[in-house]
This record gives sequence, structure tokens and C-alpha cells, in this order.
Amino acid sequence: MTTNPILSCLLASISFHSQSALAGNWSSGGGEILGNAQNPWFLETGATTKPIRYCIAAAPEFAVSQPDLEKIVRSSFSWWNDQFGNALSINNETYSGGNKPAQLKFFVNTSRILYEDCSAETDLKFQFGYLDAKQLEKFEKEKIDRTRFVGLSIRTDYSKDLRGKGFIYISPDRGPDAFKGENVRIEAWTADDNRFDRLSSVLSHELGHVFGLLHSQEPDTLMNARHAESIVSKVFNKTSIEALIAKNNPVFFPKAGLGTIDCGASNDSLKARAFFGIDPSSVCFKVQLNLNELRVEVTDSAADQRYEKLGVARFADGGQRRIKSLVSLWLPEKQTLFPMLPELGNSVLLGAASQEFQNTAAFVNTKTGLKRQIFVQAGPRYFQIGGMGDNGLDLDLLSNNLYGRLLSGWINK
Repeated sequence: MTTNPILSCLLASISFHSQSALAGNWSSGGGEILGNAQNPWFLETGATTKPIRYCIAAAPEFAVSQPDLEKIVRSSFSWWNDQFGNALSINNETYSGGNKPAQLKFFVNTSRILYEDCSAETDLKFQFGYLDAKQLEKFEKEKIDRTRFVGLSIRTDYSKDLRGKGFIYISPDRGPDAFKGENVRIEAWTADDNRFDRLSSVLSHELGHVFGLLHSQEPDTLMNARHAESIVSKVFNKTSIEALIAKNNPVFFPKAGLGTIDCGASNDSLKARAFFGIDPSSVCFKVQLNLNELRVEVTDSAADQRYEKLGVARFADGGQRRIKSLVSLWLPEKQTLFPMLPELGNSVLLGAASQEFQNTAAFVNTKTGLKRQIFVQAGPRYFQIGGMGDNGLDLDLLSNNLYGRLLSGWINK
């Protein structure tokens, strides 16, 4: 493992949560078990994408209207489609005897979706406070207390072409079937939340399991095992919940980059302004980070937000990167989608992945010619910049606190 000695001291604490499968031939969201229960439901390998046929069923007493539920579901699909658009695609090479390696490629369908009335043929059912007679019988037989869960993603069938069927169940927030627990907010889906951010975030968590993501080890993330419980807790009010909802919680490194806008005059702001050589007449400055460059822009008016480039630091190489596979695929013996080569067996193939990176570069202020050496670390939810300025080394020159602290364990790609 290769580390940057200047930055390796920055660590983040992590915690681990697990969840078992439900009994019988159902498997629960979370997927931390052996076998194909962790597989994405809608796997594709070629140019032709089969649609995801979905429906929505809600109990009459569920607090949110059908039109709003439809908007929430569509928004969640759209959000995950954007997320997977930022994911790295890992090609898997498998050898067979003396033959050349064959690349086994697959991707998770998140984009082609069709709404329909619920039927036995529907791929994915979104059920808000609603269970049909067979599901109720199954819950009772297996002694599953649905009031213990804010949300569940349950796959009921998985075919030889690695395609699933099942439902996402979201508990009501009132009545005898409402989720129960300590410190639960009363009527959480509607209380102080007219945009239904809590409900949308819980739904996105469960849909993440449908697309093959396990629970995250990082706290305060969309896929954390305790995410749903945190969302409906009394601890989080309308303001504090914004740091937890899905739109502020990227899973894969965003292609558009990470960034921050600073219009303040705090000590940290003044320190960053001096480091980059920002003229005092600039009301706001913006720092935008992409995989190949860091750009600083300024504006003299916070109102119109028209920014002008001040300078840029370009990364000549990829730096040190860590690739984190977030979706994997376990191949059961009877599957027909991939060739079952002897060397492959029932192995796990690595799928959609995200990345984190650290890098160094020279920042150049194109207006004044000022040069600074900078150190950057970034991942899906954070970035942080250190640099060598007039007063020496500063390891915490500029950070976006919304995205949290940094991770360690860097290795070369």
C-alpha cells in the first residue's frame, strides 16, 4: 500500500451493520448473506434492455396521496439512474485453459421502467402500508412483525437469467401497522415535511438494495443499515435531515465533480482566499473538483452567481486511487446468462464501483501568476484540500463539511 505521509493521518471512523435474509424463498434487502440474495434484481449484459415493470399499491390509510407516491417513485428511479451513470464499470476476465481471457460484462438496469397495474407479472411492486393476502399469510407464518421495519425490499423470485421479482414495503406512519421503535417521530411521512423527503429517502434506500447495493459501513449515508431508523427519528428535524436525504448523499463519485461556494468572511474563508490569491473585491469564490483538475472561480456579486475563472490545478496523472466495488454478482449453478467456465464456478463478479482518490498538483492563479502546491483527497461525498502557502503547510485548508471527513487506506490503481 502506498500512502501520502502528509495526508495519511486523516481518518474516518466506520461502523458495520448486518441483516439476515427472511425465511423461506424470500430474501430481504441488505443482502449480507451467502448466495445470490445479494444480486441486483435487474441484470443486463447486452444492448437490449428489458424494461422494469413496476406498480404502486397503497393502503387507504397511508398518509401520502397516490399522485405524490408516483412522483416519489419516479424521482427515486431517476436519482439511481444518475448515480449509476457515475459508476465505474469493472470488466472481469476469466481464463479457460490456454484460451485468451474473456471479458464478462454486465450492468444494472436503472433507466428503462414502465408503470402498469399490479399483477402477477409485475417485476417490482411498491407497496405503501399494503400487503396482499398471500404476503400477509407469509408474514404471519414466518412470524415477521412488519411494525419493526420502516421499509423492506423483498425479492420473491429469481430466474435463470438472473432477473428478480418482488416488492418494496414501506410501513405507514400511523395506525396499528405503523412502524414502532424508540424516539420515532409521530406521523413521520408528513410532519414538517411537505416535500416528503423522509419517505423519498427511505424508498431510495430500499431501491438501492434492488439494484444490488449492500449496506454501507459509513454512518449517515443513504445505504447505512440504520438509515431508515435515523430518518424517522425525532432527533432529525426539517433542517438537520437535509444532510441525510438522498440528493445530498451521492453513492458513486459524481462525474460533474464535487465543489463548494464560499461567500463568507470566517477565518477559514480568509485563509483560503489568501492561499488562492483571491482579490478582496470578490464577494464569493467557488472551488470545483473533477478527476482531472481543480478549478477556482470568483464573482463580485452573490446575487447573479456569474463566476469567472481565477485559476486551475491540473492533475497530470491519476494519482493514488482506491476502487470500491459496490455491486457484485454471485453466479448460481443454474444461471444461463454467463458461461460457466470451470475456473469461474459460483464466484462473485465485481460490478459497478465507485472511487476515491488523492493527488497533488500546482495551482496557478492565471490573473496574478501566483503558484501554490496543493494536496487533494476526494470521494463520493467529500473533498478536502491542503496546501503549502506563505505560512507553511496547512492540512485543512478547505473542506466541504457536509460530506464529512476523509478515508484512509489509499492504494495505487
